Amino acid sequence: MVKHMYSVDLVLKRKEQPRHTERKQRSEHPRRVVEINRLAGINEIGWQTLEYCWSMGSIVEKFSVLDFVDKENIEDILPIKPLSIECTPFKLVEEVKGLKELAATLSTVNEFAVDLEHNHYRSFQGLTCLMQISTRTEDFVIDTLKVRNHVGPYLREVFKDPTKKKVMHGADRDILWLQRDFGIYVCNMFDTGQVCLF
Repeated sequence: MVKHMYSVDLVLKRKEQPRHTERKQRSEHPRRVVEINRLAGINEIGWQTLEYCWSMGSIVEKFSVLDFVDKENIEDILPIKPLSIECTPFKLVEEVKGLKELAATLSTVNEFAVDLEHNHYRSFQGLTCLMQISTRTEDFVIDTLKVRNHVGPYLREVFKDPTKKKVMHGADRDILWLQRDFGIYVCNMFDTGQVCLF
């Protein structure tokens, strides 16, 4: 009890803390984690057990690659032999005019191949310094250092168009670089690097 100067008695009430429930919750937590880890095949030091990995592998091995393919949208496609290097025109794109022409060309094709070159020497983040794009009839090399501010606005639409197939190889980093440096998001991509793992 505290006496106030106006002689009003103030009673300070202390709110009781439910300590016993906190201890109970803490004691239940490790048991739940152990059970979750057991179901996920993780042992006491945090590694997945070999038995669990093998059991999951046997489940996955029962499937065929065709089980993951939409069979209704598959048609028999015969391979198309590429043109020889001598017959394939090459264009170096260093100006906005060339970038406009490239965007117009890509808007007329159904598929194109893309590869990026990235430099992170003396830089943690790095930057994309070269973009290579090939159609069935033409090859383009874009100096992205010279037309850096224009790559995204001109090529963004063709890269996000789901009717155009973009073929890349090992595109894990390329996708990040396209998004970070140019604001380009890729839709309908086929990664030959991922396919060769199967």
